[in-house]
Amino acid sequence: MIQLTQEALLALIHDASTRAAAQAMAQFAAQHPINPPPPSPRRSQNLSSAPEEEEQRQEEVNSRVSRPEVAQTQEHPFSTAILAEALPTGVKVSNLSEYDGTGDPQEHLDKFYAKIDWYDLSDAAYCKVFRTTLSKRALAWFNQLPAGTISSLEQLTQRFLHHFSMNKRVPKTAAFLFTIRQRENEPLRDYMQRFVEAVHEVPMSTMNCWQALFNEICCPEDSRSQ
Repeated sequence: MIQLTQEALLALIHDASTRAAAQAMAQFAAQHPINPPPPSPRRSQNLSSAPEEEEQRQEEVNSRVSRPEVAQTQEHPFSTAILAEALPTGVKVSNLSEYDGTGDPQEHLDKFYAKIDWYDLSDAAYCKVFRTTLSKRALAWFNQLPAGTISSLEQLTQRFLHHFSMNKRVPKTAAFLFTIRQRENEPLRDYMQRFVEAVHEVPMSTMNCWQALFNEICCPEDSRSQ
């Protein structure tokens, strides 16, 4: 009779359990095979095709962007000749006053001409620059103009002045100067300053303005009786 020590018995049990576990794992693997993952498409691509695909993608983007621009061009108030014009390279027109449709249109136009006199641009380019000065009601007016009806800066500014003519400031006449009276307890210097400021609002010669001032100060009764 063979007697096993405790250590030998434990070794046999461990060896038997290891073989059983290995057999179980082999049987499970045979019944459930594990397929390797498919190779990454990016790795299988030819590196030389990357620039071509990038170029194709850029062309698609440009195509999507250009389509709405074509539709907008067909409905734009400017003629095709104006739309085809571009500012010369490096030219930047800045610090132009904006017109929102509430002020004097002639004053805005005078400021615009004073600014663009520094630039040597084409008539079509000036049309595009003038459009950038419009905002709010003025820009809404421009956008509703019939398509292709603006072919020159003169045509654009004439329509602009005509549409906003109700906002044009009415010049004061010479009679307005005689309504400026010296207030009670008002120093003569302050009164003369107010009068001079009013003179600049009247489109008349300087001599006539100062003559009215002289008559009002030196001969008030005579000037009022006239």
